Order: sequence, then structure tokens, then C-alpha cells
Amino acid sequence: WNQNAITVAGGHEQGSRSNLLKYPYDLFIDNRNDLYVADRSNHRIQKWSMGAKEAQTVAGGNREGSSANQLWYPSSIY
Repeated sequence: WNQNAITVAGGHEQGSRSNLLKYPYDLFIDNRNDLYVADRSNHRIQKWSMGAKEAQTVAGGNREGSSANQLWYPSSIY
């Protein structure tokens, strides 16, 4: 880990753009150092790869719901 971190999400306002979060709830770092965030009120899981300036939505992001491409307030990741 580098002690000189940079902010890649948040620190601005809430929102749904790829560099904003709305009530992030949990995070997970995989063995490739990709960071995953449960973006609760945007109903999505966001992924930041090492050095990325913006996140990629890897689950949900299509409003709340019960369809295969929707999440309902995700609260944890593993």
C-alpha cells in the first residue's frame, strides 16, 4: 500500500456519475487490487482498477428492482 493516496470517488457531491457515490456501504479488494464498492443508493456495485480515474459498474446500475440487471440497496460485497 502507498501512504500517499488519492481520492477516486466521493469528496465531491453525491451522484450517479462513475466518479461519484451515493451512500457507499461496503468495499472489497480482490487479489489483483481491484476495489469494489457497494454503492447502496445508486443500486450498483462499482469497480476501480489500480490507477483508474473512474469506476466501472459491474452489477446493477439500472435503478432498484428485482430483474437480473438490477439491485436493491446492496449492502455488502465478497
